[in-house]
Amino acid sequence: MILTYEKIREIKQKEKGEKLQQLPPNFYENAFNYIKLKKGTIEEKSAKNLVYSIFELRKKKILNLAFLFYKTNNLPKN
Repeated sequence: MILTYEKIREIKQKEKGEKLQQLPPNFYENAFNYIKLKKGTIEEKSAKNLVYSIFELRKKKILNLAFLFYKTNNLPKN
């Protein structure tokens, strides 16, 4: 999959929802390569911020799911 700025924005919008979203295969590797290609541009900084936001949103959801599993001993469906 070729990653574009628009695709990264789309992924972030979906990730803002309540459920943990499935990322495209090799998302972080592709994002790293995309950011490298945009080095020295405004788009580089914007893309970095988007990818960081996606990471943080996912981290919170995963931690919440882990806590929920700990409390209920039920595996989440994701």
